[in-house]
Order: sequence, then C-alpha cells, then structure tokens
Amino acid sequence: MKFLIDTDLTTEGTKISVDGKNVADERKVASVSFFADAPNKKYQEDGYISLSVTSFDDEGNMKRESFSKRAEEAQNIVPMGLQDEIKFDKDDVIRFIGDSIDTEKKTLVDSIIEHCSTNKIACPDSEILLNRSTDSLRDKANDLGIASADA
Repeated sequence: MKFLIDTDLTTEGTKISVDGKNVADERKVASVSFFADAPNKKYQEDGYISLSVTSFDDEGNMKRESFSKRAEEAQNIVPMGLQDEIKFDKDDVIRFIGDSIDTEKKTLVDSIIEHCSTNKIACPDSEILLNRSTDSLRDKANDLGIASADA
C-alpha cells in the first residue's frame, strides 16, 4: 500500500490518499495520526512507522484503521485523544478533514473578525472560530450585536 498525506496544516487543506484514492471521497475522515521512529543503534531497533485513520461512513459508523509493517502492533494503536472506552460519534465532529468550509460559516467568521477589529475587541483568530459550530458562531455574532443581515 502507498500512503500520501498532503497538508497545508489546515483542516480543509489536508488530504490523505491510499493507493492513489482520496480517503475523503469514500468516507468522512475525523483523525489521521502518523508516527515515525528512526532506527536506533542503542536499543537495536529497526525503526517503526505507523499510520491510523479514524473515519465515519454515511450511516455514522466509526471505522479505525491502523497500518504498519508490524501488523500485530498496528492492531493496538489508538490515536491520541481517543480511547476505546470513549464514545466518539460522527455528530461530535464539527468539520471533517479535507472538507471545505461552508459559505455561511465563513461569512459569520469574517463578520465577527471585522466587527472585533473595527471596535478593538479581542477576538480569536479565524481558524479557532471556524472550528466552532454554526450555531455557536451565530450566538457569538448576536452577543456582539451583529445583525443577521450584516453577517
């Protein structure tokens, strides 16, 4: 198998391909974890590389796949922040990896940032705001007194 991770370090600008196929074309990607450890003479290890992908299908079923040259070790990999005892649902994810930002959300974020800048109000940067739900952004706009026609 050949894996390709292409990223500009943003959620929407990150894509993962397996054997030339974009994983996001088939399912919603929630997490990609990559680990690489070089060979080490001190411990006589030959190095280790692993890749884990957590995704959801259209019905909301979670799928966690782990890949490594050492298949027996890959079975026990759990991406950081996820534990098997924790229930992780499709609805918990605000925006999936590789998904573009919807226009309404971008408009709300731009309006909030412009309002805060104009009125010299402290405001998180756009990436932090984009990770909030649309309802949360609407509430923030209302709290700032931004009319829905302006946002």
